[in-house]
Amino acid sequence: MTLAAGRERLPRGCFFHAFTMEHNGAMMDASPDVCGFDLVVYTANPSGVASAVAAARLGVRVLLLEPDGHVGGLNTSGLNNNEQHHMFPAETFGGICREFFDRLARHYPETWPSRPGWFNSRHFESELLRLLEHPRITVRYDSRLTAVTMRDRRIDRIVLEDGTSVSAAAFVDASYEGDLLAAAGVPFRIGREGRSEAEPMAGVTWADPLIPVSPRDGEGVLPGLSDQPPPEEGEASDQVQVMNFRITLTSRPDNRIPIPSPDAYALRDHELLARCIEVGTVTELKQVLGLYPLPGDKYECNNNQRAVVSLAMRGIATPWATASYAERRRTFEQLRRYNLSLMHCLACDPRIPDAMQQQMRSLGLPADEYADNGHWPYEPYIREARRMEGVYIMTQRDLRDERRKDDAVCLGSHYIDCHWVDRYAIADEGFRNEGRLWLKGRIFQIPYRCMVPAAAACSNLLVPVCVSATHVAFCGIRVEPTWMKLGEAAGTAAALALEAGRDMHEVDPDTLRSRLEGAGQIIDLTDAMARL
Repeated sequence: MTLAAGRERLPRGCFFHAFTMEHNGAMMDASPDVCGFDLVVYTANPSGVASAVAAARLGVRVLLLEPDGHVGGLNTSGLNNNEQHHMFPAETFGGICREFFDRLARHYPETWPSRPGWFNSRHFESELLRLLEHPRITVRYDSRLTAVTMRDRRIDRIVLEDGTSVSAAAFVDASYEGDLLAAAGVPFRIGREGRSEAEPMAGVTWADPLIPVSPRDGEGVLPGLSDQPPPEEGEASDQVQVMNFRITLTSRPDNRIPIPSPDAYALRDHELLARCIEVGTVTELKQVLGLYPLPGDKYECNNNQRAVVSLAMRGIATPWATASYAERRRTFEQLRRYNLSLMHCLACDPRIPDAMQQQMRSLGLPADEYADNGHWPYEPYIREARRMEGVYIMTQRDLRDERRKDDAVCLGSHYIDCHWVDRYAIADEGFRNEGRLWLKGRIFQIPYRCMVPAAAACSNLLVPVCVSATHVAFCGIRVEPTWMKLGEAAGTAAALALEAGRDMHEVDPDTLRSRLEGAGQIIDLTDAMARL
C-alpha cells in the first residue's frame, strides 16, 4: 500500500538534507538502501523516543525516523504540560516517563514545586535530545513515509519520500496519524462508535447547551457552522474531535514579537463570536482562549474546551487522518490563518470590547521559541486520527469497570476528554456544539494486546499511539505521558521479540512485565489505586 507524498510544514531550517543522518552528533552519509538496524521507530514524539530508548537500553540497534525537523511531537509544539493535574502521577508515572519529567523539572526549580508539569517547548526538546544520546540510536529527520513492502504478513521495508528504502526486523508506529500501520494494511477505525451497554458515553453527544444567537445572515449559515441536520444522540459518527494549534504566547516585552496579521481578514468569519459577545454569552478573553501560565512569563494558548468559539476549526480534523502530505500542508496553513485571524479579531475588531482587545494586544509570540519557524509551533494539535483494530479493542468499560488486565504494560488515569466534534445551526434559534466529553478518570491497566495488530494483518509491528481502542476509550488514553509509557512498553516488547526470534504476538506477557517493572514502570493496580 502507498501513501501520497508531498507533505511539508511551514518553511523552516531542516536539520539535515536528504540522504544524511546524524548519529550522536556525527554526520554520516546514508545510502538509498538503509539496513543494519534491528528496529525502526516511526516518529520521534515522546512515545517514539521512549520506544527507541527502551529498546536501545536492551541492546537493540534503533533507527528513529522523524517526519519533520524536530523531536518531541506536540510537546515541542506548544503542548506545554504533562497533564498530571488531570491524572494520578505519583501512582502511575514510572519508567522512562518518570525519569524524563524528573530531568525536565530541573529547568524549573522555582515554578515546578508549585505548578508541577508545566514547561517550555525548547527545554522539553533539549532534554529529549539528551535522552536520545545513546550509541545504539540513530535519528534521521525529514523522513516521511511513502510506501511499505510486505512479505508473509511482515513489514519487509519502508520507502521514504526522498527515495530511501529502510529495512529492519521490527517496526514501531508512534505517529499521531497511524500512517505506518495504514500503509502496512493493518485495519483501523476513524470516527465514533454508536452507544451501547459497554459504552454509555459513545456516539453523538449533546453535552453543551444551545447558544441563542442567530446562526444565519443574508448569505446563509455563518462560517464555523454546519448546515447539515443535527445528528441524533448516541448514533455513530464518522467524525473525530477538532484540532487547533496550541500556541505559545508571552507578555514579557523584551521577549515578545507581535503576532502576525492574517493574510486576509473578513468580518463575517468572526460574526458568530461577535454575536455571542453582543448577547453577553462571551464577556472575557479567557472564555475564548484557554490561557495557561508557563515558566518565563509565557502562556500555553489552547482551544478552550467549554468555549462556544475558540481556536479549533471545524471540518478539518477528520480529513487530516488519511490526507496526503500535500493536503496536510494545505490544512496546516488553513488552520494557521484561522488561528491568526481569530487573535487579530480579538485584538483589533471594533466589535470586541476594549478590555478584551487590550489583553490580547499585551500578548505576542516568544522570541526564544520556534525560532526556525517564525516562532510558531511546528505542528497542530492532533487529538485523534486513526485507531488501530488490533488483537484487543479497549472500551469505556476497560477504563471504568473492568480495569485489570493479565497482560498489562502500564497504567492510565486521564479524564475521558474529548473536545467538541462539530457545531450545528439549530433552525433559526441558535447553534450548538456537539461531541464534548469530560469525565474524571480512574486508574486502569492498559494491555499489551491493544498495541498489537491482528496476527493475520502484521506480525512485526507495534502501535503505542494509535492504539486499538474505541473513541471513548481513546479519549482517556490520548495524552503524552500515557503514550510515553506505552512507547517504553513497545520498545521493550520489540527487544524481547528480537532476542527470541519471535513475532510480536508471541511475546511472553510475564517476561515483558518483569522487564518493564525492572526498569521502573508501574504496572500493578493495587486495591488502594482501584478505590481512587
